[in-house]
Order: sequence, then C-alpha cells, then structure tokens
Amino acid sequence: MVKGIAIGMSHVVIPIFQYEIIPARRRGRILSLYILATSIGNLLIYSLPMIAMKVLGNVQYLRLHWLVDLLPLSLATIAVLFFPESPKWLASNNEWENAADILESIETANSEKSVRSKSKHERKRLGDKHYVVKRYSNTASVRSCSMNALFGRKYIREVCTGVLLQLTIDITSVTKLLDSLHSICIACQVKTLSEIRIVQEFDLIMRYLFILAPMMVIDLLRRKDVLVFGMTVDTLLMSIYAIIFLGFSGEANQATHFNLDIDWGLSVELYKECASIILALTVLMDIVFHSLVLPVCWLYILEIFSSSTRSKGWIVISSLHWLFECSLSLIFPFLLSNLNGWLFLILALILLSGTLAISQMKETRGKSSVSSIFSSSRFSSEKN
Repeated sequence: MVKGIAIGMSHVVIPIFQYEIIPARRRGRILSLYILATSIGNLLIYSLPMIAMKVLGNVQYLRLHWLVDLLPLSLATIAVLFFPESPKWLASNNEWENAADILESIETANSEKSVRSKSKHERKRLGDKHYVVKRYSNTASVRSCSMNALFGRKYIREVCTGVLLQLTIDITSVTKLLDSLHSICIACQVKTLSEIRIVQEFDLIMRYLFILAPMMVIDLLRRKDVLVFGMTVDTLLMSIYAIIFLGFSGEANQATHFNLDIDWGLSVELYKECASIILALTVLMDIVFHSLVLPVCWLYILEIFSSSTRSKGWIVISSLHWLFECSLSLIFPFLLSNLNGWLFLILALILLSGTLAISQMKETRGKSSVSSIFSSSRFSSEKN
C-alpha cells in the first residue's frame, strides 16, 4: 500500500512538475530522463537483492530489505529539498516575483551573457506577472480550472483526446508482455531461475542503454511522427511474434511449469530455433516502447492540455491509466494462458488500429495551447 500510494502520487506529480519547470525546448528530453531514471531504478531494485542475498544471506536479507529500500529513498528525499518550487504553482498563488525569479534562473542557466541580459530586459519590460504568464498561457491567467469545469463543454474535447490516447497505449499491452517475461522465458525453454534472471536483467540493461539515444533528438521531432513510427515498429514486431508462436510452437512441458511454481502462463513451447528470436523481439518491443512511445505519449498529452487544465487533466488520465493497468494485470495472465499465440495476433491488430488512429491526430509541437490546435483545425475545415 505504501509503495502503491507513493508510485501513484509520484507518477502524477513528477511529469507535471517537469513540464512546468523545464523550458519548452527541453521537455521531451526531461520526460525521457524520467523514464530512464525509472529504468535505472528497476534495474537497481532487481539486481540489489541478488547481490545482498549473497553477502547477507537469504534470512538476514529478508529482515533488512526495508532498510535496503530506504537507502535510495533517503537520498531522493534529501535531493527534493533543494528543488525550486514550480513557477506556475507560485504564480497561481499570486507569488509573481518568486515565480519570475525561479523562471528566469532556470531559463538562463548555463546560458551566455547575452541570453541572460535579454531575459532580464524582457522581465523588466513586461513585469513579473506578464513575464510568467507569457511562458505558461496565452491568456491573462495561469490559474487551474476546477475539477467540475474540467468535464464541462469547454474542456471536454482535450480531456477525451488525452484519455483515449493513454488508453490506446495501455491496451496495446506491451508492458503486460514485459511483465510476463518469466512465462515467455519458460516457453522459450529457458528453464532455470538463474537463466531467467539473466534474461530479465539483460532486458532492463538494454532498456536503459537505448533510452539514451532518442533523448538527444526527441525535442527536435514532431510528436505525432515519433508516435506513429514507434507504434508501427511495435506492430511489425508483434505480428512476427504472433506468426512464430502460431507456427513454430508445440505443447508445453507441464512439469517445467510445476517445478517453477507457474500457475498462469503460456501452454505452448517454442522450438529451439525460434526461441532466441522471440526473446530478441521481446527486448526490441521493450526498447521501442520505453524509449519512444511512452515518453512522447506523455509529452503529447501534457501539450494537448491548456495551461488551466493541464494539472487536473493529467491527474484524471493518470488515475484512469493505473486503473486500466490494474485491470490488465488481472486479465492478461488468464488470456495468455488460454489464447497463447492468438493473443499476440489480437495485440498486433490493436497496435495497427492504434497506429492508424494516432496518425489522424493533430501535431502539438510548437503549439502554446490546445485551443490553437482545435481552432486551426476548424478554420481549415471551414476554409475547405
């Protein structure tokens, strides 16, 4: 319960905090950095018990595992104390001078003298209030709307767009496939716990390494193009996945499942010639999803909301995301055990449908407000 509450709250707060405090030209990179940090944390929390158990012994480690968890948590807690407050939050509470000070220090950090001078001149010319408002909104206010207003006629379109995009990414079930890596390893005849741990650790290392590359260019690319590219690649990989499972597998050895205490899992076993291909495809799907699809999906959702709806809209979407993830976690093992390769074919069709749907969305890069996206769309249709 403690970890669930903490993860849920951090998932809501961190992307919003990053979006509000990071200059627009670096937001994609920083959201990718959040995914990267999560991957490093997963790798650490997966590797640490194996190391600690050898040093402390299994029984002693079980007594001290909370202490091991507290070490990185304590460092993070101390680090947070040195973070500046979000300028948008300060502005929404009428602390305009403090908001302008923090915003100016962020935007001029590591900049040349001419850039710092230009920022100071602009702040002096506009005044603290308009200096902050100019960066967060195209209106005269940066205050957030109420939760009731969020579902009103004025904002419902952006809420529905964000919710549908997040649920589309969730329903592709790439994360659930990765959660089932243990069962996939068994189907690929990787049958000892030590070998399965090596495969899982290799997957986490590859995810960490390949997130680094897109981070450098993600802010230069159109959001929709990256999403369509990532979804297309995952569609192709999942299609190959389904073909191999349907055409090159036989009945599983139930004794293996019993020995490893597997209640739910694939009831087929791949031929040895294809086992390595399946493991490679699983890692590739993980890399594409976490390095391209997920960070750009979150960036697109944050950009499609207007300044007044962004924080509450993200809360609603995050809540629905975790609810849907929880439901999938309960359903997916049952589907995997009963449908086997046919489940991967269904997921390939879902990925294809999601790719086609995303290709019809409007671009958000360089747009200051969702209203400008929708208004430009209406203007084009009226003109035609």
